[in-house]
Amino acid sequence: VFFNHLMLEKLIKYKNLKNLTLRKNIFLSGLFRFPVLIFEFLSIRLIFLYLDETNYGLLITLYAISSWMSFIKLGFNSTLITKIASSIEKRNKRKTKSLISTALIFVSFVSFCMMFIILITNYFVNFADIINTPEFLKNEFDLLLVFVLILSLIQYTAEIIKSVLIAINLAFAQNLIDFFSRGANLLVIFYLTKTFDKSLFLIGISRSLILAIVPLLMGLIFFQFIDKDYKPGFRYFNFSVLADIWQLSWKFFLIQACSTIIFSTDSIIINQFIGPSSVAKYDIASRYFRILAIFLSLFAPFWSTFARANAGKDYKLLKNTLKKFLISFIPVIPICLLMIIFGKIIINDFWIGKETGITFLLLSAMAILNIIQSWNRVFNYFLNGVGSINITLITMLIAAIINIPLSIFFAKNLNLGVLGVTLGTIVSVSIFSIFGPLKASIILRNKNEHLT
Repeated sequence: VFFNHLMLEKLIKYKNLKNLTLRKNIFLSGLFRFPVLIFEFLSIRLIFLYLDETNYGLLITLYAISSWMSFIKLGFNSTLITKIASSIEKRNKRKTKSLISTALIFVSFVSFCMMFIILITNYFVNFADIINTPEFLKNEFDLLLVFVLILSLIQYTAEIIKSVLIAINLAFAQNLIDFFSRGANLLVIFYLTKTFDKSLFLIGISRSLILAIVPLLMGLIFFQFIDKDYKPGFRYFNFSVLADIWQLSWKFFLIQACSTIIFSTDSIIINQFIGPSSVAKYDIASRYFRILAIFLSLFAPFWSTFARANAGKDYKLLKNTLKKFLISFIPVIPICLLMIIFGKIIINDFWIGKETGITFLLLSAMAILNIIQSWNRVFNYFLNGVGSINITLITMLIAAIINIPLSIFFAKNLNLGVLGVTLGTIVSVSIFSIFGPLKASIILRNKNEHLT
């Protein structure tokens, strides 16, 4: 063994990293996150030029279906950030270790059960017949779907390490995981596109395999070499801790389920009612604006800061942190305007390298959607951190119920196509953008009254 605990600690100065300020955590997150964005953009260009629009659209639909496997996290990932940050603030190491062990073991058990269900279901159900898949691709699509779903289960289970990193004030390290996985994915895609003829299966399986392996390896390295204080074990599994996690997690689980329904079904609706080639337009326009989500994901350290401030009853810090987060939202609108104006030139000429058929109206709708999502993220982090998520749950349930019928109505009945699906999503997610800030304001007012 070339690396032991002492060597790795000395190498990365782990003890110092645990005391990182919020600003430094955000800086390090950006240091790894923006290359991830470049890796993603280059990967999409290579895949789009390698596959035709139909194959690309089916690939995106496949990934949308695989995102449903995130349900196996049962909302534990979000709960762990709040619970672990709180237990660390109270210096309860045993509780912290029990939280990590219990969540990881239980989610792994659920994941294995889901793998068994997928294999059985695939024997009786032809998924390619349900999805609008061309006849000549049905066998390949069916086989690829099974592999991708199983690898997604491994990925989402392993990604519990990200919640642990955020909670212990190492939020930047979750971006390090993405840096390695997306970088490796880009290298593999480059190799495949230069070596093999067009293959939906090779592209699909390689990405899923890498996204599953990297967080798994990073988790093993962290628990084995970097901080054994948090290393999970079966003896730390505790049913009372599981009940404690689930008490908050079931709400996060429903929120996550609603979010998955809202965003993953868009590609499926487009594929079913308009066609796979239109999924490509929607996906590229959506990914173009993903830079905003990447930008605001740098502020994940705010979540654990909110949780620690709330646990320590430091309500002044709670209020000031929210103000800082709101300031970070200010650049979003002018950035979106510039992205709309130069969107077609950037996408067609500089990014993809060919005409994509993306319209100015679609770019405008995507910009509005991303502005709303950016605004929502600010108050999501705040409400999650203080453990007050009922308003998020209620608004997301309503959004999930109305999203599919609205998207179909706008796309099919009003003949708006891809634009209509985007408008349906905009209406759905706008509900929280009103009630989330109102709830945050009420909480802060109550905290101030408590102090006085």
